[in-house]
Amino acid sequence: RLQVERAAVFVATGDATGSDPPSFALRGAVGVEADATFDFGFLGSLDRANSAPRDRLFFVDWDAGVARELGVSGEAPPSWRETIARTQLHYYFACRSKNRLVAVLGIGKTTEGEFLSDEDTALLETLAGYLAVATENATLVESLETKAEQYEKLQQFSENILESINVGLLAVDLDDRIEAVNTPLELMWPLPFRESLGKKLAEVLPPDLTAQMERFR
Repeated sequence: RLQVERAAVFVATGDATGSDPPSFALRGAVGVEADATFDFGFLGSLDRANSAPRDRLFFVDWDAGVARELGVSGEAPPSWRETIARTQLHYYFACRSKNRLVAVLGIGKTTEGEFLSDEDTALLETLAGYLAVATENATLVESLETKAEQYEKLQQFSENILESINVGLLAVDLDDRIEAVNTPLELMWPLPFRESLGKKLAEVLPPDLTAQMERFR
């Protein structure tokens, strides 16, 4: 049974399909408290351009081990070093879905203060794959919820425009199904338009009016 002191999940917030590494945000953590000064840019080293993707990062310490593991030219940015040292997470496992880096799983030492064994790292690499799928699904749900909210606002905006016009208006789709009607039209013409949303015009309008409309098309 694997027990660790610290664990965290970082979710990619940038374009993981572009040439630049994605940016990351801390989504959840145990034993780690992050603030606005933390810089998780070093996680982009898992998908550095012009090099093969990496499965994980391992920091044996917060000094020489940082530059050695990141493979940066010269010194690693101070903000990276400070973030790595403050989080106290020695392992960062890449979570990929369809070859895209969508999240990173950060793990600290065990509760006994030991580094992970080979069996532990193999287990966590497998877990990272499941975490990638879960992250993708959660992102999709959030995207759908956002789009639904945007559609609702757009629909409300359109209805407000219809109601602000003093002439009677009736909106139909390409199949002549009633989609919207404003109050002035209902006052001018006492037909059950509101109750007929989704029905075809021919089912609501008198036959003679429908015939006249067809002649003008």
